[in-house]
Amino acid sequence: LAYKRNEIKDKPFSILGHYVINTLRSTLFLASAITITRYLMCFLKNYRGKIDNINVILTSLICGVSIFFESPNRRDDYAFYFFPRFLEAAWRTLVYNGYVKGIKNGEILILAFTMGTINYFYQKDPSKINKKYLKIF
Repeated sequence: LAYKRNEIKDKPFSILGHYVINTLRSTLFLASAITITRYLMCFLKNYRGKIDNINVILTSLICGVSIFFESPNRRDDYAFYFFPRFLEAAWRTLVYNGYVKGIKNGEILILAFTMGTINYFYQKDPSKINKKYLKIF
């Protein structure tokens, strides 16, 4: 709503209607993701009789389906948000299992990789970056 102050004056019901629909879609996405995660973790624990990485991987894959409740325009935004978290979780898992040695202040490398990814899309395919974010620069 902050980006559409002028449009709200011209057609308030249309803008507010879109706002309500988008809010409901985002709420449905988050609620379904959390519900699927919790339910499947309990189900798989009881079905398989143990908690391990396979339960987490299966739950995560099926939970990813909930992204289809979200607006297609926002899916790239979520990808930009979740990808660095995935990299961090993957790196910590590799360090924990002893496959790689930990790097002091390694989160700086993740930040650099993430900023490089954003800059790549800014240079090569700016349509992937939300236009609202481009107005900031």
